[in-house]
Amino acid sequence: MLRLFLLLFSIQLVCAQEYFVYVASESDDTVSLLKFDGTKIEEEQRISVGFYPTEIEGPHGITVDPSGEYWYLSLAHGNPYGKLIKYATVDNTIVDETTLGLFPASMQISKVTGFLYCVNFNLHGNMKPSTVSVVDAETMTEITQIKTGSMPHGSRLSSDGLKQYSVAMMSGELFEIDAISLEVSRKLDLEDHSKMNHDAMEMDHGKMKMKHSMVKPTWVIPHPLKNTAYIACNGSNQIIEVDLDTWSIT
Repeated sequence: MLRLFLLLFSIQLVCAQEYFVYVASESDDTVSLLKFDGTKIEEEQRISVGFYPTEIEGPHGITVDPSGEYWYLSLAHGNPYGKLIKYATVDNTIVDETTLGLFPASMQISKVTGFLYCVNFNLHGNMKPSTVSVVDAETMTEITQIKTGSMPHGSRLSSDGLKQYSVAMMSGELFEIDAISLEVSRKLDLEDHSKMNHDAMEMDHGKMKMKHSMVKPTWVIPHPLKNTAYIACNGSNQIIEVDLDTWSIT
């Protein structure tokens, strides 16, 4: 029995899983490749991702494709638009790049369509509706930009890859995009109107200006098994749970 136990233990050691994590440093223009072997985590490589030595270009969103062959990085700052850069995981070298919108931020790739969905956060200027860029990750071609709300962030896909969710920080909305038709299928107002400051909505020469959300949602994540999404709210210090069947706050 002792010999059998030692044999099994040695097999488990040989087959131990190693995990690799990419971490973007926005103010340093670097990406760190970390390795976790089940016991300790350490930096394997630090990759410089900026192109201009005198400027901070702000690596923000980062994701790995479902196959694990490539990783993608959004550079938020540009002249005037930001970039999406494609790297090979085998040696962390650049494969391709494309231009997106103003301040591209968080993103994810659908395992069904193969498209990458990246929110254009549009940090600077007037608080007006921005977009989600849809990119063919194989050819690195931007297919379209889908208009959503003001300062969209937290681009995340449902577990089946058929729906993309994002929240608009300054207009206080949750958006659902159909990953196949590439259209906004639903949107949900996340404000608690009983507590809203009337100054959140302003009139400008007879026209309604974009409101400044009191909730300020920044991230959304759909549950992998239940038809539920959770939203982090920077302004109200809350987590909002949304039932995706009834499309309502629970």
